[in-house]
Amino acid sequence: MERGEGINGEDLLITPKDIHLITGLTIESAEREHAYIRKTIGSGSDDLLISQYCEYNDLDREEIISFLYPHRENNLKFIPNK
Repeated sequence: MERGEGINGEDLLITPKDIHLITGLTIESAEREHAYIRKTIGSGSDDLLISQYCEYNDLDREEIISFLYPHRENNLKFIPNK
């Protein structure tokens, strides 16, 4: 998946802090999971998209976005499809 690909042509980045909130892992474990998923899917980037995380873990993207929305300081940042 290319950066920015997603439902309706936009997607969101997921951070280790987000993974911590979703899973209850420590921040350090969430950082390791973030890096492991990026390596496993071959993203070649320090970024991980919510859609990639959800596909890897068989989670509903919209449900995860709804869960994370109130926890984001500046709301969710969309990455437009280029």
